[in-house]
Amino acid sequence: LVLDKLSSLVDINTNESQSGEMVVYIGAMSVVNGADAIRIESKVVNVDGKPTHKLMWEGSDFELTNTAGQLKALLDSRDVIIPKYLDKLNTLAATMVEQVNSIHMQGQTGNGQTNIAFFDATKTNAQDIAINPDIVANQLLVTSSASGAESDNTLAYEIAKLRDKNVLKNGSVSLNGYYNSIIGSVGVEANEATSFAKNYDLLVQQIEFAKESVQGVSLDEEMINMVKFQHAYDAAARVITAMDQALDTVLRMGVVGR
Repeated sequence: LVLDKLSSLVDINTNESQSGEMVVYIGAMSVVNGADAIRIESKVVNVDGKPTHKLMWEGSDFELTNTAGQLKALLDSRDVIIPKYLDKLNTLAATMVEQVNSIHMQGQTGNGQTNIAFFDATKTNAQDIAINPDIVANQLLVTSSASGAESDNTLAYEIAKLRDKNVLKNGSVSLNGYYNSIIGSVGVEANEATSFAKNYDLLVQQIEFAKESVQGVSLDEEMINMVKFQHAYDAAARVITAMDQALDTVLRMGVVGR
């Protein structure tokens, strides 16, 4: 049972030593050998200038790489899938900041101020995108007019059109189209993951059934046999009871005949 749980987390191999003790391997490393075991620990290492947790063999600088199972799925999510979508969201955010600012900076406030960025140009990632602090402090700096006239909403209209204007991928994709492609990609990958999970669940069930057949133990089959033997026992008990009653009747008839 413990090995089954471990094998769902990481790819393992097992064999029996000459002394009859179980040896468990992850890759070429024997993590369990009888009563001896090697621990796995999490260490913070520098990856592309960012502190990242890595799984290492305890007391060494060797990383646990041959994982598979649930552990690999979690690591792939952290190191591959999530960064991929973060990059796309960062691209979307940076483009939106650039495009909106380029239009807004053409505007003129009611008191004649110009060249005011709507977004903070120093924060262009999806996680830190922010409005220009000057605008946060004074909302009168927001402008929709190129001329400064109150009735002029030319720039507001231009900013609104950015939603469907092709400004990404060399002018071939709009902000809205790019965002929808991200959502669509997430949906496709989620659907594929769900489908793979169902298929592997069926495969695991088949393997479990085969393992139980080899071991010669099937809980369902044993339960059926137990019920069958119980019924046979009950039937035999009733036969014995009937024979006992018949014998008693015969004996009584003999006594009466005397």
